Amino acid sequence: MNLFQKYETDAALERDGVEVTIEGAVFQLRRAGGGNRRFAYAFGRAADRYRATVEEINAPGKSIDDPEHAERVLDLDERCTQEAFAEAVVTGWRNVDGRDGAPLEFSQAAFLDLVRSCPDVWAKIRTAATSVETFRKDGHALGKF
Repeated sequence: MNLFQKYETDAALERDGVEVTIEGAVFQLRRAGGGNRRFAYAFGRAADRYRATVEEINAPGKSIDDPEHAERVLDLDERCTQEAFAEAVVTGWRNVDGRDGAPLEFSQAAFLDLVRSCPDVWAKIRTAATSVETFRKDGHALGKF
């Protein structure tokens, strides 16, 4: 089996982004990882904003076996990931309407509102931005989500 054919990605696409269509809305996405090093730095900056919460979560005596504690850890990770996407992965959109039906101008704040209000949209964006299929060198699956 030729793994290069199946898994090799285009670093320029990962870094510069591709258009992905979800329900008629078009998102410009860089890869969350791979050749997009901005993502790792953006995640670190997001985690820094929550340093006090991270320290509290990781305090001695806290156990991931405690369901409430585990939920806080997952919520914080999700929040940091969304903020990193807003900063370093999603660079724009077209055909996205606001709650009132009017076209919604892209901004990091608008993106965060969208994905926090519409978890299924968030799941599709996250899947597209992390999938090797989206950024394959041969372009086989670009934008098909």
